[in-house]
Amino acid sequence: MDNKQKVDALLNLANKSQESKKGKLKIFLGYAPGVGKSYAMLNNAKSLQRDNKDVVVGLLVTHGRAETQALLDGLEVMPLKKINYRGKIFEELDLDAIKARRPDVVIIDELPHTNLATSRNKKRYIDIEELLDEGISVYTAINIQHIASLSYEVTQITQANVNEIVPNDFIQSADELVVVDISPEELIKRLKQGKVYKSDAIDRALERYFQYTNLTILRDYTFRMAANHVGQDIQQYRKLYQNGSAIATSPYVLVCCGYDEATPSLLRKGKLLATTLNARLMAVFVQKPNKIATKLSFGVIRRYKMLASSLGYSIDHILGDRVSDGILEYANSIGATDLVIGKSIRPKWKDKIFGSVVYDIIRNNNGMQIHIVSINKKDHKLEVAPKTKKHKFKDLFVDTLKSAVITALAGIAIFFSLDFAGLVSQTLCFLIVIAACAYRYGLVSSIVTSLVGFFLYTYLYLEPNFVLHISSLAELITLAIFMIIVVSSSHVILRTKRAFILLKERENNISILYRFTKMFNEKSLDKDLRSIFLHALEEYFKCDFVFLSVSDSELDSAAFPQHPNFNQKELAAAKWSFKYKVSCGKGTNTFAGLNWAIEPLVIENRVLGVIAIYLKSEETIERIVSDSVLLSNMLSHISHLLLKRSLEKEEKKSLLLDEQRKLQKSMLSSVSHDLKTPLASIMGALSSVKSFKDSFSQQQQDEMLDLALTESKRLDNYIDNIVQMLKVDSGKLSLKIQSVNSNIFLDEIKDICSRVYMAQKFKFIAPKEPFEIEMDPVLFQQVILNLVDNAVKFTADFEKEIVISLKRKNDNSCLFEVVDQGIGLSEFDLEKIFTIFHRIEKKDSYTHGNGLGLAICKGIVSAHNGKIRAYSDGEGKGSVFKISLSLVSSIKNS
Repeated sequence: MDNKQKVDALLNLANKSQESKKGKLKIFLGYAPGVGKSYAMLNNAKSLQRDNKDVVVGLLVTHGRAETQALLDGLEVMPLKKINYRGKIFEELDLDAIKARRPDVVIIDELPHTNLATSRNKKRYIDIEELLDEGISVYTAINIQHIASLSYEVTQITQANVNEIVPNDFIQSADELVVVDISPEELIKRLKQGKVYKSDAIDRALERYFQYTNLTILRDYTFRMAANHVGQDIQQYRKLYQNGSAIATSPYVLVCCGYDEATPSLLRKGKLLATTLNARLMAVFVQKPNKIATKLSFGVIRRYKMLASSLGYSIDHILGDRVSDGILEYANSIGATDLVIGKSIRPKWKDKIFGSVVYDIIRNNNGMQIHIVSINKKDHKLEVAPKTKKHKFKDLFVDTLKSAVITALAGIAIFFSLDFAGLVSQTLCFLIVIAACAYRYGLVSSIVTSLVGFFLYTYLYLEPNFVLHISSLAELITLAIFMIIVVSSSHVILRTKRAFILLKERENNISILYRFTKMFNEKSLDKDLRSIFLHALEEYFKCDFVFLSVSDSELDSAAFPQHPNFNQKELAAAKWSFKYKVSCGKGTNTFAGLNWAIEPLVIENRVLGVIAIYLKSEETIERIVSDSVLLSNMLSHISHLLLKRSLEKEEKKSLLLDEQRKLQKSMLSSVSHDLKTPLASIMGALSSVKSFKDSFSQQQQDEMLDLALTESKRLDNYIDNIVQMLKVDSGKLSLKIQSVNSNIFLDEIKDICSRVYMAQKFKFIAPKEPFEIEMDPVLFQQVILNLVDNAVKFTADFEKEIVISLKRKNDNSCLFEVVDQGIGLSEFDLEKIFTIFHRIEKKDSYTHGNGLGLAICKGIVSAHNGKIRAYSDGEGKGSVFKISLSLVSSIKNS
């Protein structure tokens, strides 16, 4: 353990010590209603009261049970807070009254309760956290089905929906977790006696939630939750001690598996043990360098892992030269309480000479329970990959022959070339050659090499030379010593070699994973993520991969991968794997005839996609199996990356929906206001003329009718704007492009402005040399007039000049400008000015704008492939609107 882990553990424990200023939380946990949680809480309260503690009842639901009600006598019950909500009176916990009263302990029932929408806190457990922060201790109660991590399972078991849940973090934060327990038989008896529910609900409860089997399962969940709560603190204490001595905690069974024929037996034994202990399960597959599972067929290996998954195991892998050290280190890191390992039946002398992993684990164990499963390899027939035995024997024979030839040639060369160095130097050089052969070709070859070396040494180096004779006991002892030295040194050398290979393999895997993760960090996720990681996988493993993505909780068949050997059968297998979240294809019992291994990418029971691996040859299979740990890590990284991307999309979708709702609300509010204002004027004027005709002169009646007509035109214009905005927003705006003379267009604008805005002072600046512009003159005239209308509206002094100009920027584009000396724009308004329904409020008079004009302007200009921008030096300093437009339009007439 490093110092950081110890510091983290100390901080966690220190935090609990610092919480002494906070109140203490005690939770009474039951597996069903009626087990006696409220009764147990009140009994505890009575005990505290006898110890002179200030105890009050903040809220308690007795459900009409007389024995519970009787325990309330002598306890102060705080009055509930009455809340008027939607015309009804509700009674809720009076949080502020309890804080003002400041008792030592307060009893608050119904922990999962959801407060009324008008309450300060949404959930009752947040109320309790507030009291705890005030230094008030709380006793509360909850049933197992309301705990977040178990609510789904309970729903599946009981078919009863659970709507109110409490997060696991809150439960785990409790200082005490008390299980209130009675047997299922006693609980059912209480239910039938009417002590749990009223008589009209008993039959329905017995048919669903209160079935004996359901209650037994829920009771088991309750005990597990309590055990996990105890185990959490113990794990923090364990991290403080280097010796890792095992402290009794919640059961955790670790099964050690190799890639061999005993694995299924070990997995089943471990499952039986875990069932008996109600323990968690972990299977760890141990690999040694140069001894990866290529001796087994790919199908067998995949079936082992699928068997482990089907039995409820979590699966992990470890690499190590000394297997016992790797297993113990891993077991201590996860806090395993029970270790299941296999021990093959073999003679004792083999254990003495070659050692035993099981004996090493027993010797170095720090308190775990070790369960040894006896393995008789004769009872387990090994399914060997085709031609493996033949290839293995051939390779061993060739390596042994090479080693013997090299030893003989080197021995002869040393004898004749180093004759001047003497026998001792020649002997040492000869031993170096034998050790090098052992390092290169293995232990069996080193034994054969030592025999060849001994006879060659006797024949050449010992006097009389060139005579092979072993005639005395001393020479036999020399042979034995020679063999022992060579074999023992070869064994040490081979262990060093394996350690080096292991270190190199780990370094290589870490390097590959680093490059793999760095590649995703450097590349933008907006690019095709599929092509990025498929290219990386194919580059590392030298085989073909196919990825099928998920869209709207379904496998995306539209994105059918373009691979010549991935057809409808493979797609059907991928859909099956996606549906059942299980591997299939080659090496499994499902779609076994395919040449593809299909793996679902699953995180937190959520399938994020399906990866298919094309196993076209035995070499490909061996490569995938030997690098299974690396592949597993890479797929895990891809899964987390896909999960992150999926969550980001969901968040963006949620934000977009929120924006749409806000826009709809703003639109309804704006439309209703801008429709009602002119309608009210029209209705008021017309009703006055009709109802009080004799009370008004003809001139007054005409003025009221003119007002009604003006407001009608305003209403008609507003409706036209809405229709125009809808067209712009939907992309259905019709453009009638034609060539327009610049000066004629500007003269038409000038003529309209002089008629509509007679009191306003304008200045028009036309180009000296007229030019042609391709645009929709009607719509573009509306754009300029909208800008002019805004300039007039927000310029209080009619004497202040509004400048409208048009000039040619270059051979390809022109620039319209509308400049006013009005109220100007703030930085906020500049950002929002073209947003639909954004209004600039005038402080000195009513603004008749509806927030549509500038949005329509931008839509029309954008439809012409032009650009419109607003500029201002600040409030009170006027504003400038510039429109850049191409002279030659690329838009065809709609």
